[in-house]
Amino acid sequence: MLLRPARHQKVCSTIRSVRRKLVLSLGAIMLSAASACGGSQGNSLQGMAPGAILSHAMTEAVKFGGVHYVLRTTSGGSTQTVTGDAGTNDGAQSIVIGSDQTVVEMIGTTAFLRGNAGGLENVFGFSPAQATKYAGTWISFQRRDSLYPTVVQAVTLSSLLSELRPVPPLVESSPGTVAGQQVVGVRGDLRSSPGEGEATFWVATAAPNVPVGIDAQATGKNKTVTQVGVFSKWGERLRVKTPLGSAPFSSLASK
Repeated sequence: MLLRPARHQKVCSTIRSVRRKLVLSLGAIMLSAASACGGSQGNSLQGMAPGAILSHAMTEAVKFGGVHYVLRTTSGGSTQTVTGDAGTNDGAQSIVIGSDQTVVEMIGTTAFLRGNAGGLENVFGFSPAQATKYAGTWISFQRRDSLYPTVVQAVTLSSLLSELRPVPPLVESSPGTVAGQQVVGVRGDLRSSPGEGEATFWVATAAPNVPVGIDAQATGKNKTVTQVGVFSKWGERLRVKTPLGSAPFSSLASK
């Protein structure tokens, strides 16, 4: 489950251990087991073990080299929405929690972050003074920077899939339809918090057997966090440009 380990009290106090979550409404992802009657027809995954289905889906996804995704997390009355495009070596991602907004771009090994004051402080943990001063400014990060792992979390395709995929024990769920495609689900524990929730990857039964959607749920501190996500535009080619005039994180880390 994808979640920023932020200081945002409305959402992150509940979902810090589960990472970012999704609840994709607007009908973009609609799960219907009833519509899957006879869904085994044309199912190229039939007869495969759940682990094999998941591994095959990951392999197929990586081959495409790019995907668009929308992930939405809800907890109580709070929602976190992550929208992005992930490539092999680059990616772009926006994070919105209420009025807090941030954008992350990654090109090679360099990451760039820009956000409003609330986003920098509550999503990424900047001090109030730093957040106010650098609101609206692009900030660049290198691997040696302490905040680098947090900024680049799940921005590239491989890291996104690794973050979201369920972990054993895995079971195959009932077939259904997601975003108009016949799918089969592989359900397992959350990678970020085994035993505290579960996630289901919905994989297209027709070739190419790429992930189509994900839903997950976790419980912590007497609250339930629900996540739904959808993947689309497999194979898209990203064109992420280096922001001009960015401020190195190392130059402001101690200020």
